Amino acid sequence: MKKILLYAFLLFILAGCVRNTNDENKWNEAKALDFLAEQDENLKNDDILVLSIYPRIVFIDDIPDNISIIITNNSQTEQMIGRHHAIEYFDGNDWIRTMPPQIFSDAGFIVSQEEALEMRSSPLSQIENLVAGKYRIIHSFIQEYIYAIFFILD
Repeated sequence: MKKILLYAFLLFILAGCVRNTNDENKWNEAKALDFLAEQDENLKNDDILVLSIYPRIVFIDDIPDNISIIITNNSQTEQMIGRHHAIEYFDGNDWIRTMPPQIFSDAGFIVSQEEALEMRSSPLSQIENLVAGKYRIIHSFIQEYIYAIFFILD
């Protein structure tokens, strides 16, 4: 009888640990807004290029046709960028590529010094099996990557 109670107690404890781990990877609107506000506070203004995405929170039953991808050049020189980007999903431990990098023509865009370039794109419609969670869009330039976090919520 003691063994049964001990096993039941251990099972109860382990079930609670698993549930807490899963809850930590679940996002609601308030938690997502807090995360994004903290990220904004930590944004480095001395980064050469900064990537932003709007909207930053979308709901899985109301995925927009297009999103705005804004690249801001904080440097004193022009920067050449392409139009390719990728999207990754955070599974709680690792970033997992959900959309391969898009391949466009070799034509690039010039972002003037201390200016911003806005592109409209529909990358969310290209993701199969879209699930709620934390995502990031990645944009590469000159062998470096910049990214912006966004959330898809239930």
